[in-house]
Amino acid sequence: MGLFRCQYQIRLHQPVTGSASTIQSLPSVAHQTPLMRIQPNDRIISAPLDGEIIALSPRHLTITALNGQQFVLQIETTDYHAMVDWQVRIGDSVSPLTILGLLEGSLTATSLVVSRVHAVSQLTKAVVANS
Repeated sequence: MGLFRCQYQIRLHQPVTGSASTIQSLPSVAHQTPLMRIQPNDRIISAPLDGEIIALSPRHLTITALNGQQFVLQIETTDYHAMVDWQVRIGDSVSPLTILGLLEGSLTATSLVVSRVHAVSQLTKAVVANS
């Protein structure tokens, strides 16, 4: 019976305009599941989903989705000076229309990776949507 099955579906939006890589081309890390990698064409980074900011550093941001699942947006770069000027703070609520920050440094040497951290359950799915 499916009475007690609760399935959450999270729709991820591309956080920056650019060309996205497929999920299969990303290596898995022990506590993270990579969902997308984007080579940015623009410096503006927006939120990939609805949630709350729980951690910030110059090169990564962690968001807790409405269902409690955590997602990390990480900047991978070979440019030593590349980082993000975040426009949000810990505790802020965000949506895909929210501007999270501005990329600083070389765009050609930078990519953004969105990963899922500590999946809530086997019944939780993440759907990647190009916006």
